[in-house]
Amino acid sequence: RWFVHLGSIGVDIFFALSGYLIGGILLRTLPRINDFAVVTRFWMRRWLRTLPAAYVSAVVVWMIAAPTNLGEYIKSILFVGSFNPLHQSVDFSFWWSLSTEELFYFLFPLLLFLIIKNKPHLHAFIMTLIFFAGIAMLGRVIYQVVLPLEMVDNIDVTSYVRLDSMVWGIVLQLVRIQRPTWFRGLAQMGFAPGIVLFSVGVILLVDRQRWFMPQLFWSHIVITVGAVLVIPVIESVITLGNRHFNRLVSWIALVSYSLYLYHTMMIIGLLRNIGPATSWSELLVRVTFFVGMAFGAASLSYYFVEAPVLRWRNRVYPE
Repeated sequence: RWFVHLGSIGVDIFFALSGYLIGGILLRTLPRINDFAVVTRFWMRRWLRTLPAAYVSAVVVWMIAAPTNLGEYIKSILFVGSFNPLHQSVDFSFWWSLSTEELFYFLFPLLLFLIIKNKPHLHAFIMTLIFFAGIAMLGRVIYQVVLPLEMVDNIDVTSYVRLDSMVWGIVLQLVRIQRPTWFRGLAQMGFAPGIVLFSVGVILLVDRQRWFMPQLFWSHIVITVGAVLVIPVIESVITLGNRHFNRLVSWIALVSYSLYLYHTMMIIGLLRNIGPATSWSELLVRVTFFVGMAFGAASLSYYFVEAPVLRWRNRVYPE
C-alpha cells in the first residue's frame, strides 16, 4: 500500500513546489496586476510552460500505449476528465493534476485582478488565498456528504476541490517576502515539524480504511503543508557534496515534468507488449526497461519540445 500511494504523495509535493513558484511570480507582479495585460501575460507564460510538452505527449501515446476509450481520452486532454466526481476519465487519468494546475493558473490571477480594484494589493492577495482555500475545502466536505460511498475516493482526483493544494506554497512565498525573519526561522526549525506532518499525512493516506473520512479531508493537506515547511530547509542547501551527484539531480529536475507526462504510458506499453513479471529476474528486466524508456522519452521531450518553446516564450513574453 505504501508503494501504491507514492504517485499521489509525489503530486502533493509537486503542488507544494508549484504553489511556491507561482506565489513568487504573482507577488512580483502584484503591483501591476490591476492591468489585465499583466494577467494575460501570466497566462501565456504558464500555458507555454505546460501545454506544448503535454500535448506532444498526448500524440506520442498513440504510438506507445494507445488509449482504449477515445471519449475519455479527449475529456482528459481538454482538462474536463476530472470534473465529474461520479465518473473520472480512465484514459490519461493522471492528467487530473494538470487540470488542477491549469484551473489554478486561470482562476487565481483572474480573481485577484477583480478583487484588487477595490482593495489594497496585499489585502486582495490574502483574500484571494482565503477564498481559494475555503472553496476547495468546502467542496470536499460537501462531496463527502453527498457522494455514494463507492465514489468518495474520487474526491482525491477531482481537480477543483484540490485547488487549495497550491495555496500553502503561496503562503510560504508570502512569508518569505513579507516576513523574511520568519522564513529564516523555518529554515532553521521547520524540518522536523515538516517531516512529522508529512509522515502523518502519508499514514492517513495509506491506512484509509481506519480513518476513511478524516483522511479524505486531511491527508493531502497535511502532506502538502509538511512539504511546504521543508522547502526553506531544502532551499538553503547549496550542494549535495558531490559535483557529479549535483549534476544528476539537476538534470532529473530539468526533465521531471516530461518524465511525469511519459512514465504512465511506458508502464502501460510494457504491460501490453511484454506482460507482467512472474519472477524477480523478470521484474528487474522490466524495471530497467521502464526506467530507460521513461527517462529517454523525457529527455527527448525536454530538449526538443520544452527547452525550445521556453526560449521562444522568454523572448516573446518576458516576465
